[in-house]
Amino acid sequence: MIVGPEELKFGIHKDQLCAISDYFKAALEGGFQETVRGEVVLKETTARLLDVWVLADYLLAPKLQNFIVDMMEAKHMKRAIPHLHEFGYFYIHTQSEIGRAHV
Repeated sequence: MIVGPEELKFGIHKDQLCAISDYFKAALEGGFQETVRGEVVLKETTARLLDVWVLADYLLAPKLQNFIVDMMEAKHMKRAIPHLHEFGYFYIHTQSEIGRAHV
């Protein structure tokens, strides 16, 4: 995945992206430019957002990862994105299955 105007590269496995997002599944398996290149370019997404996704992977927080992917899709599709305080609320309320001792 290539992110932001700086074109930072992040190695996120195609299967992970396709499993949690219809958008990425269509892009990477639908015969589009992304299918041929094997990567998705998200110029409107910030690297910080992907850093949080990687952290959520480390913390085994798939709901948080899904939320981040939704935010990336919304930004890429130019839809309204949730405010930062909503993100914090979501994070706090989705950690019960793994505990919060690591945070």
